[in-house]
Amino acid sequence: MRWFLALLGVPAAILFFLYMVGGSAPPPDDKSRARSAIRLCWQEYERKSIDPPTKRFIASSCEMMERDFVAKFKHKP
Repeated sequence: MRWFLALLGVPAAILFFLYMVGGSAPPPDDKSRARSAIRLCWQEYERKSIDPPTKRFIASSCEMMERDFVAKFKHKP
């Protein structure tokens, strides 16, 4: 009977521990999502396969996202 409880209890305890540790990470807030979006925008700008007019459009979009970030959070990303 002890082996049976150990076979059920140990995996249950491990799963509970993993749930508690994994669940403690806070979800990303608005500021971190905005920073990630700006970083992704500039990464897209750096692609070499983009033609110059599209590159200018992406740059203006990234700059607009940065201006919105500063207006909302009162500091640079």
